[in-house]
Amino acid sequence: MLQNVPIALFKVNTVNLAQLAVAFPGSAEIDSHYRRLQRFFKDVQLQPARMATFVLASLPDAPYTLALDRTQWMLGRTPINFLVLSVVHDGIAFPLFWRLLTKQDNSNTQERIELLGQFLKVVGGDRIGCLVADREFIGAAWFAWLQANHIPFCIRIRHGMTVSRTTGVLSPARNFFRSLLRSTSCSLIGPRLVCGHWLWVSGMHLPCGAYLIVVSNRPGHQALDVYKQRWQIEVLLEALKSRGFNFTLGDVRGCVGDSILLGLSCGCLAACRQANSTQDASEARQKSVSLRI
Repeated sequence: MLQNVPIALFKVNTVNLAQLAVAFPGSAEIDSHYRRLQRFFKDVQLQPARMATFVLASLPDAPYTLALDRTQWMLGRTPINFLVLSVVHDGIAFPLFWRLLTKQDNSNTQERIELLGQFLKVVGGDRIGCLVADREFIGAAWFAWLQANHIPFCIRIRHGMTVSRTTGVLSPARNFFRSLLRSTSCSLIGPRLVCGHWLWVSGMHLPCGAYLIVVSNRPGHQALDVYKQRWQIEVLLEALKSRGFNFTLGDVRGCVGDSILLGLSCGCLAACRQANSTQDASEARQKSVSLRI
């Protein structure tokens, strides 16, 4: 069963069980395949550590840029809300660990710590190049935990959050970047006090008039460039929800089934990436041989 599900996913590009059942191999009736799929997603358990190891094996060696994000969609009238930790590479993110939140709200600090803690246990903190995250993932306790575990991060903050001036006076973050022309950026000199922590602050005045302000616990002027890699998780979510496996059309109910579907879909993405890399390497070798001839 386990080996047949990814094959069916590739064929029909959807996690809808009724359509997966049609693509299943064998001479059994479609209704029989459908019932087997229902039992599979009800009973089987995937091991996150093995899935993460499989995904990382298809990517270049560390250090890894990790992206923390939350995605949600409606399955009928049922809200599905996942907290996802991914590794970003070559234009897309590959989920490593995830947690189905039993609420529609944002994640809390403890939920984030537990998720990232799985990566530290299985892979190790020394293999993290940087963690990128959006404005949802801020807070004094969260920053303190990242600092204590020596995890480099580039995290966007809200433009109204206070940042210290060189005089020590606190001011809204947007005030430091109001004089910038649109589409230009700069970094503040020295670390500034943000959420009770001394962090380096960079900002950009976006073409739309809004501000992109990023804080980092590492000095340097590359924070904005590193943070831009976060968009790769948006590519992943689009692939899962609509362009790829159509999660919004799924008919699996319950946290176990939803987590398994996410895991299998991510495994399929990693397998595709590995297959493409193998094909590219083979074509490069063939080209090299032809040139020598």
